[in-house]
Amino acid sequence: MFAVWHQWLGIVGTIFILGAYFLLQMDRISSRDLSYSVMNAIGASFLVVSLLFDFNLSALIVEGFWAVISAVGIIRYIRSRTATQDIFQRNALEVRENESQKL
Repeated sequence: MFAVWHQWLGIVGTIFILGAYFLLQMDRISSRDLSYSVMNAIGASFLVVSLLFDFNLSALIVEGFWAVISAVGIIRYIRSRTATQDIFQRNALEVRENESQKL
């Protein structure tokens, strides 16, 4: 029997999640890396879609929360990156102001 598109999507989602975990265990990525959260979010989302066609409540709950938690990780990464950039910009502005005051 041939797998239908939603089953293939679930397989790809599983590969994303297991791939992220494998890379984490091999010290290729960190749990704080954007790629880790993105791979988990994509994988979990693909699995949620596939579960809508082959319904399994417990798996849907796990994958739904997995996707949400990964989205939180992505948002935290973006916010911390923005905050870091703001700090660097403020420091650069202070350095320029200090240099102009010395002249």
